[in-house]
Amino acid sequence: MKRLITVLFIVSLFMPLVVQAAGTYPINYRNVSNPRSLTDLLIDRFKDVDTSLASRGIADPSGTVYWVDGNRSTAGNGLTLDTAFNTLSAAMAASHANIAVTSRRKWASRNTIFVIADGITEDITALAQKTDIIGLGSNDAFNGLAKITGSWIIPDTTGYMGCRFYNMFFTDAGATPIWDLDTQGGIEFHNCRFEATALTTIGLQFEECNLLVVNNCKFTYFGGTRGFTTACIVVVSDTDPAYEITFSNNSFISGAVGIDWNEATSYDCWIRDNYFLTDGMCVDTDDITGVMVVENRMVTTLEPADNTSNDFNIAYAIRNMVTGASSSLMIPTFSDD
Repeated sequence: MKRLITVLFIVSLFMPLVVQAAGTYPINYRNVSNPRSLTDLLIDRFKDVDTSLASRGIADPSGTVYWVDGNRSTAGNGLTLDTAFNTLSAAMAASHANIAVTSRRKWASRNTIFVIADGITEDITALAQKTDIIGLGSNDAFNGLAKITGSWIIPDTTGYMGCRFYNMFFTDAGATPIWDLDTQGGIEFHNCRFEATALTTIGLQFEECNLLVVNNCKFTYFGGTRGFTTACIVVVSDTDPAYEITFSNNSFISGAVGIDWNEATSYDCWIRDNYFLTDGMCVDTDDITGVMVVENRMVTTLEPADNTSNDFNIAYAIRNMVTGASSSLMIPTFSDD
């Protein structure tokens, strides 16, 4: 019986892929008359699996756990849910200081902050090094996303390396970026929501932030007007190059540009497997080298041609599908051997 159950489980896991490989997968990028191979489908399914403890809502056992409950009228010491902080800034300050205590020699550990919030309002100016910030509970209809309303302006005066966010909801009412990061390494966002108002200019803006990851996030709006009047993400040009920046498996809805990449010297950077709906260019990297643009799906009000709907270096691009004002095409174009 155990063997039968195991077999059935494996079949249920892979059957959708087999069905797609049999001919129902939307498109084959090598030859439109035949479906993609099962190998391609398996790679697509598993290449971005996040195996971290934080992705499963589990605290890293190497560090200290803190709690935030935005509905508490008074703040506790943050060490249990019943004695939680009532602001995220207080929890991050405690975690950042905790990692740095010399006598503990816990510099290589990772702390965790669990956040329950359906409406914390605060402007953030500092993060927490080597800390996972994980949203829990229920924020109205947005299940599992802890909501913070306010701006995040993080200067380069203090380093907050390795700060990661999971299941968080970011929004702000001002005509400014929601996030503005300067020289912070290893910042990551997973399964987060960046929600624009009609005035929001940018969802995430940063400069000199190497090893930055935005994965499985949504940049969107709630109302009748598409927000992000400049772009969902802006990579600012600065003195040092950009290394190992990855935007993957996200959805971008913008009243202007999707991703505006301005750092001309970039290495091992990736924009892949994203979905775009924009009133301007979907991806604008000004044809620089070093940024791979791979297997994105794009819809824009512009014409779909390269340098119109998008502006990226096609020598660093693979299988991007674009639907524009009058037609659809692939960038770069592909022909059979």
